[in-house]
Amino acid sequence: MLTLNTVESYRPCLQTVFIAFFVMLLFVVNRVGAQTGWYVLYLPFSFEGGILIFMSIIAAKLWDGDMDKKTAFIGHRKVYYEGKVKERLEAAITEQIKNGCKSFIMGTHGEFDSLALSCCRKARDTYPDIEIDVVLTSYHTVEKKDEFDYVPYQDVNTFMYDIEDEHFKRQIIVSNRKMMDDCDRLICYVDKKQSPSGAKMAMNYAKRKGLKIINLFREDDDPTFYMTEEERKAYWDNLFAEFRKT
Repeated sequence: MLTLNTVESYRPCLQTVFIAFFVMLLFVVNRVGAQTGWYVLYLPFSFEGGILIFMSIIAAKLWDGDMDKKTAFIGHRKVYYEGKVKERLEAAITEQIKNGCKSFIMGTHGEFDSLALSCCRKARDTYPDIEIDVVLTSYHTVEKKDEFDYVPYQDVNTFMYDIEDEHFKRQIIVSNRKMMDDCDRLICYVDKKQSPSGAKMAMNYAKRKGLKIINLFREDDDPTFYMTEEERKAYWDNLFAEFRKT
């Protein structure tokens, strides 16, 4: 099955094929035109002319990368240096928009998702034609409890994949995969050394699907990056102890 991801992956090969096709077709047209002087006038209305026009449109889209691009966001629940990550996110989103992407999609299950949504909203102030989609795994997220209650996603598109039959522990995993199935690129925040990790599983799935991946994580984003092994162990022990209290 030909998908956006396939087209994106084989874009250079497809461009070469189209160029070769044009050269061959123009050669045939020139040979015929040399024998019949009126053929060039007839060409735009001929079968060959129709093929030329159609292939020119497709080739132009492939050459410029002007396909229906869509970017997904996946990342860890916890972001330790929000300011630095936000700067990278804003730059990555702007780059995707300038490359022709007008549609962005993210979930609602962590600090990176919240950052991605915030940065997309900010980008929309400059590029008002972009679309922002938020995938829910529960409609309780947007339930209005009373007339004064704020609905958090009223300025973006929200929807939910059909995941009710999945085990509750797999619902986010399945939702993330369905989200990436609709995209051709992924902006993520994933520590490859962290295991187990739902964000890492999602990134590996995107790799298998052939998505273009932009990972914004840096090694020094880890709060224990400059610590010794003993200091690192003590840090996580204290963190988990605090977590158990809550």
